[in-house]
Amino acid sequence: MRLNGLDVELSDLNARLSKISKIYPDQAVIIRADRAAKYESVVTVIDTCRKAGVWNFSLSTSNEDKAE
Repeated sequence: MRLNGLDVELSDLNARLSKISKIYPDQAVIIRADRAAKYESVVTVIDTCRKAGVWNFSLSTSNEDKAE
């Protein structure tokens, strides 16, 4: 996963989003997934957003292949 261009682990994503949501309660988050992403992974990110207090999120897709 990447957040603002940086690779992050799920636990770090939760911590960062929690911090952001406390400072900016209405901060929007765009969840982008490439075509190879598993649906389960996207749901995990959505659940992480909710646990972190982020409710303003949207989904976007990308036609680009994952960088290897």
